[in-house]
Amino acid sequence: MRPVTRGFDALKVPHYVSASVAKSVYGIARATMDVDLAAALKMPRSALVAEALRRGYYVDGLMIAEAIERRPSFDLLHLETSAIKIDVFLPAEGDYQQSAMERRRAGHPRGTR
Repeated sequence: MRPVTRGFDALKVPHYVSASVAKSVYGIARATMDVDLAAALKMPRSALVAEALRRGYYVDGLMIAEAIERRPSFDLLHLETSAIKIDVFLPAEGDYQQSAMERRRAGHPRGTR
């Protein structure tokens, strides 16, 4: 997950971890093999994101562009393990989604990385 979040940081793509991983960090631990991220990704960055992540993940630039256009999600598959999947959700524009993005926190809440 770190290479993805670092890539988003480098490209200045606002994002946050959600679902099972976030619940495990902030609440009750859950076993999971996938990571859900929400990202405010826009079309000009889609090719840059694909290029930045290509070394460590199976990523399809066309799939990213289609997700941005239609607002669902796209997947990244970790090449080394093939077991870790990252679902990147592109939140719809709205007050709730904007509020969630504004409340995101940098780094691990307990100070360990």
